Amino acid sequence: MRPTSRTKPLSALLPALLLTACGSQIDSIDVPVVRPPSPAPAGIYTGTLSSVAAARSIPVTALVNAERIFAFDADGDFIAGGRYETGDRDLAWQARAFERSEPPPAEDEEEASEQVRILAITAEGGFDPEERILMSYAASVEGSSGVVDSGNISWAYAESQYERRSDLPLVAGTWVNEDDFGTPTASFGISEGGDLFGQDADGCNYSGRLSLIDQPYNLYGASLQVQCAGSATARLESGLATLRHDGDDVTLVIVTTSAANATLFQLNPG
Repeated sequence: MRPTSRTKPLSALLPALLLTACGSQIDSIDVPVVRPPSPAPAGIYTGTLSSVAAARSIPVTALVNAERIFAFDADGDFIAGGRYETGDRDLAWQARAFERSEPPPAEDEEEASEQVRILAITAEGGFDPEERILMSYAASVEGSSGVVDSGNISWAYAESQYERRSDLPLVAGTWVNEDDFGTPTASFGISEGGDLFGQDADGCNYSGRLSLIDQPYNLYGASLQVQCAGSATARLESGLATLRHDGDDVTLVIVTTSAANATLFQLNPG
């Protein structure tokens, strides 16, 4: 979503297993790398959020670390982020969701202005580690108590996307977002230490950092400071990032939220 107006590294080192036979030479045996299980229900998930009010299912991707869940659709018209709690296989998620819509323009307008609705979502259900997340949810306009939507969440664990090694040099370089005609709409430079600087076509400048969370897995912490033209103050957003693999193509996905804004970047190597 355009701005709405718009780590604890873990590593495992397995020593070679040596078997010694009495009176014979020492033979080394190759041992496959065994990763510790990801903190349940951490992972990358794909699936749907089914809305009763909209009478449709929205395809979404969810990035989940040990504390928070960020879910978003392909265009960034829906972004939700918030903390979750677990008990055994139970899961409860409190999230702030941003829904963007563009109503038809009035007769005297060439283009309709974008509208963003901010919702408070309460979701409850359960999970099967490294398999699925299933929840039902209720949503109200933030600051009010009336329920304006409800529905179900069904997400499947994306093993091939999540169970890949993360490392800051993998995200270093120049990354760009382009429109359907190939015109750049955002450009970022990321150092090998994870420092990030960028700008977009709306006149916003970005600084921040990507950080390692758990090196055997393909998730990064993300923090952004956003300064837009016409705004006297910068806003702070935090979230998650991942390198999405589609054959030989790689996309850097960064999703962040704050109390009043949400941002989704899907960037290609520049």
